[in-house]
Amino acid sequence: MRQLLRAVVLSVIGLGSAGTALAVQPAPDGLDPVEPYLAFEEGPVLIEHVLVLDGTGAPAQPDMSVLLEDGRITRLAPSSELDVSGSVRRVDGEGRTLIPGIVGAHNHTHMPGAPLLQRAASRLYLAGGVTTIRTVGAASPIADLAMAEAAETGSALSPRVATSAPYVSGPGDAPVMVQPASEDEARAFVRRWAETGVGWIKLYRRVEPHIAAAVIDEAHAHGLRVAGHLCSLTFEEASALGIDTIEHGLVSASDFLADKPEGECIGGTVPNMAHVDAGSDAAQRVFATLVENGTALVSTLAIVESRFAYRYQGEERIVRYLAPAFQEAYEARQAQLSQSASETDASFDNALAFERAFFEAGGLLAAGIDPGRHNLPGFGDQRNYALFLEAGFSPAEALQVMTLNGARVVGREDELGSVEAGKLADLVLLEGDLIADPQAITRPVLVFLNGRAYDPAALLDGLEGQVGLQ
Repeated sequence: MRQLLRAVVLSVIGLGSAGTALAVQPAPDGLDPVEPYLAFEEGPVLIEHVLVLDGTGAPAQPDMSVLLEDGRITRLAPSSELDVSGSVRRVDGEGRTLIPGIVGAHNHTHMPGAPLLQRAASRLYLAGGVTTIRTVGAASPIADLAMAEAAETGSALSPRVATSAPYVSGPGDAPVMVQPASEDEARAFVRRWAETGVGWIKLYRRVEPHIAAAVIDEAHAHGLRVAGHLCSLTFEEASALGIDTIEHGLVSASDFLADKPEGECIGGTVPNMAHVDAGSDAAQRVFATLVENGTALVSTLAIVESRFAYRYQGEERIVRYLAPAFQEAYEARQAQLSQSASETDASFDNALAFERAFFEAGGLLAAGIDPGRHNLPGFGDQRNYALFLEAGFSPAEALQVMTLNGARVVGREDELGSVEAGKLADLVLLEGDLIADPQAITRPVLVFLNGRAYDPAALLDGLEGQVGLQ
């Protein structure tokens, strides 16, 4: 199947603005096998006496028991009411929390300098409790399609993947990004990638408005959806065009830039963040537009935080997984940051407030990490949880953003994103009470995908110094 996918895509590669073929990374030789990372043999599992935080935003449910059979959650009830007979593996949930598998709604399988992370990313995501990802712009889309197939069939180790095509941008952006010269070329690009089975198209910062409009229209006509890391377009403009998700929150909002030329990207918005009040009429108007048009906002707070020297910049338990060259780059960046001005301003606080205000306005907020720097797959998703709590979300709300809302974004809320009978058994068992101890999110004991129980320690074992090696 992988060879077929590659052959199909190589025959339908889109064109760049100069009419040259877009280079596509080949699929990897193979993903890791499943068996070495399983905690125990497959079969019915009963998790007993566990605290359940179900992902719907509802209060935590203490002393629950959850039965998993044939890859699904079949029963969920107070432990005193759930009597299971017959052959079943019993897992002690006392002192532990059961949550849905995290749905990373902006979680690439690449990061700057490492375009093909599929093997390492699969292990890191699953070890961190992330059972589904949306790639939102792909450096190696054929490999991502192979990952998606492996996850659904159970043939190799991978989280579920909502796949995307390469990035679509405009003049002046990186040459590896597709830069359509006309609306017809943009539509042809969408049609060609639709044939491969990807589900998303990603618009990038310098995309021209008429090209964006053509991409969105053509994508929707073929059942694809469109995400955007914006700059040339404001949030309101993109929402009016029908974009499905907007990425990164306040850091990519050009709506609040003074004298912004229409359709032009005039630089970063970070300096402007300090002046944006989430309670202002201008911000509330943006929120109202997105809510009215059904445009979701996807948070990537963990990577946004890394821009600010005075904020959390990683730790040894994470950095040790980076390949040596990436560790050296990390250490050099830390040295540079230590020489930077340490004064705080309102920028990051405003980013937190912006996402909280959007959520309170009724907007669909999901979360991802946009890997890079110390912000690695899985670990960055865990960091997002702490940041949502800092922003004023309750534990139940924070988890809803990271699970069920992500499932809504990828269009699989009927199957994923919450601990409910009938749904697929994608779950995470955490050591500790997540309500009383937010750090419990960093302590997965078991990660279930399709009812298979993975051992997080086994998934991480041997990855030290490997992330980024090609």
